[in-house]
Amino acid sequence: MSLYKRGEIWWIYLTHEGRRVRESTHTSDRKKAQAIHDACKIDLLQKKESGKTLNDAIKLWLKHKARTNSEKSAIKTLIEHYPSRPLSQVSGHEIQDALSHLKASTYNRIANNIRSACNMAAERKWCQPITIPRKKSSSTKLRFLTKDEWAHLQKELPDHVKIMAQFAISTGLRQSNVFNLKWSEVDLNRKLAWVDATEAKADKSIPVPLSQYAVNILESQKEKHKTHVFTYKGEPIGSVKTAWNKALIRAKIDLVETGRKDKDSNPIYKSTFRWHDLRHTWASWHVQNGTPLAVLKELGGWHDISMVMKYAHLSPDHLTKYADNFQMASVA
Repeated sequence: MSLYKRGEIWWIYLTHEGRRVRESTHTSDRKKAQAIHDACKIDLLQKKESGKTLNDAIKLWLKHKARTNSEKSAIKTLIEHYPSRPLSQVSGHEIQDALSHLKASTYNRIANNIRSACNMAAERKWCQPITIPRKKSSSTKLRFLTKDEWAHLQKELPDHVKIMAQFAISTGLRQSNVFNLKWSEVDLNRKLAWVDATEAKADKSIPVPLSQYAVNILESQKEKHKTHVFTYKGEPIGSVKTAWNKALIRAKIDLVETGRKDKDSNPIYKSTFRWHDLRHTWASWHVQNGTPLAVLKELGGWHDISMVMKYAHLSPDHLTKYADNFQMASVA
């Protein structure tokens, strides 16, 4: 059926020469919805192929400005699950279906990027703008290490991983920013490092004030590599996934059974603690030690104060001075 209801709202579903259109009319009025449907059908019949493909739109978007590694990875994931095709055949709901198995944060990041690419193509009259439904994310419990857990974990980490984890937990930098940190982005005299906009999640440069602890870590890495701060056997580090997980298992941090057994029939475990949780640990310790949320926002490079509110409950002390403002009514 080309016109149908979802709840109180009428939706359109049309096909023409292999192209499918499924979108909301944003109205509960049947006559208005029919008019929108008819206009959409005429537009679909009259539409001419631009000859451009999804790959063309992505290339345009990538060349428009420098993209972060996260953005490039998102595009790679999209193409793996939703191969290139004529732009006239790109459907927001088909993209939704193709990426439905991904967790909400990953899905939404990819959807935002491909929407941006297609809208850029639409500005050049290559296609129509597309709508990709967002995926609701479920809130997860904030996980950060206690001081004792951190002490145990440090003992289990290989030296080249431990030095990076120490730097991460003392600066709050994301994993890719630690792994890719270059000497050209460090000024030890000013106790400052910075993340280039192309490597930052919010697409803007992030200044990183360094504690003396962080400075000492950087000092220990001098002369080890010409360009990169952190290396392993003389080469920049790409991944520490195996070494990281083995250390977490030895430190007995957040272990869960995998459902598999070793040769002696003992259960095999893995850890659910992520490298990114070091950033949560850094932020949580800051708040517990009295750092105001507004300052934490700047230190962590978040673009919105709402993104640090999840740490607010860790420091209720700032509310205590207002507790006595309540005055009990006198009892006759």
